[in-house]
Amino acid sequence: QDVLGLGKTKFDNLNVLNDDIETKVLLWESAVQWKELVQAFNETSFNLINVDQIQASLETYQRNVSKIRTLIPLTNEMLSELDSNIKTFAALIPVIVALRNDKLTKNHFAQIEEIIGLKLDLDNMQLKDLLTEKVLDEQKKIIAVSVQVSQEANLKLQLDEIEQRYGELIFPLKSFKEDSPKDSTYILDDCTDLMTEVDKLIVMINNVYGSRYLLEYKKVAADKRKDILILQDLLVEWVKFQKNYIYLESIFSQPEIKKPLQIEVKEFEDTVNKVYKQNMKKIMVIQSVAQLNKQKYIEQYYTTFKRHNDILAELNKKINNFLDSKREAFPRFYLVANDELIQILANYDNPVAVQG
Repeated sequence: QDVLGLGKTKFDNLNVLNDDIETKVLLWESAVQWKELVQAFNETSFNLINVDQIQASLETYQRNVSKIRTLIPLTNEMLSELDSNIKTFAALIPVIVALRNDKLTKNHFAQIEEIIGLKLDLDNMQLKDLLTEKVLDEQKKIIAVSVQVSQEANLKLQLDEIEQRYGELIFPLKSFKEDSPKDSTYILDDCTDLMTEVDKLIVMINNVYGSRYLLEYKKVAADKRKDILILQDLLVEWVKFQKNYIYLESIFSQPEIKKPLQIEVKEFEDTVNKVYKQNMKKIMVIQSVAQLNKQKYIEQYYTTFKRHNDILAELNKKINNFLDSKREAFPRFYLVANDELIQILANYDNPVAVQG
């Protein structure tokens, strides 16, 4: 037909026959190869079991069965047997994966041995030795141990990341009075980035701490969570303190104000300013949050700032009472804000400054 240039005859029945033969050949080959493959897997040493290879082989023969079923009904005895054997072996994959978890330690295998009531000679065992009735009966518990181990390993990685990020935190500081740095202390510079990072760490540690798989590292997570939360509390109290500290320091540093508020000035200097400057010297030298926490300073500073905030609030109240007494003596001062009134009182002997 090719030589004569004639059209080729189509043999539809021959194509059907060819597909049928190829499918049956695939069935027979798959049945034989699968039997040999399972035997090879069963005789493989436990330490040499390649789970990925087993899963890949399983998927290949599952695809073969699906292809064969398009032309041969499942009622076919050989196909039915092959399909059943593959499904039986597939049901074993989860426990095989669990037992070959590379994160399992001797302690974990001891736990598994207790579950199945059987001693596991891992160095000399073959896969068929593991797939015993006792193992299969307890496979859910074995898988649970393996899942626990894997999840704990992931949680440990998250804890390591949190620890690393926490270790990179520093307090951003700047000189309080740049015009006279020798007499100045230090205060927090813009700490928006620091507080944002702390918020992120809180979310991360809460996710870890809230995991139902957190057993072995429960205390580590609890301690780190405590460190991060106390840091957040410290920053809140510190920012609050700094606002009031700067305001009151500007008032008490004026000689004319010191006279009528001698008691308040002394309390500010002795109980707040002195201690604050001492603490800031330590922070300026170290600055690292992790190092300060390691030396037990973070919680100490939080307690100090919280106490000082109470003192500053009381001093603020006393200053307001003092200013109100001036307003009562001279009602026109009621029209003047606190800051302006303080300036007026500080410059009472300088009319030009007051008028300005």
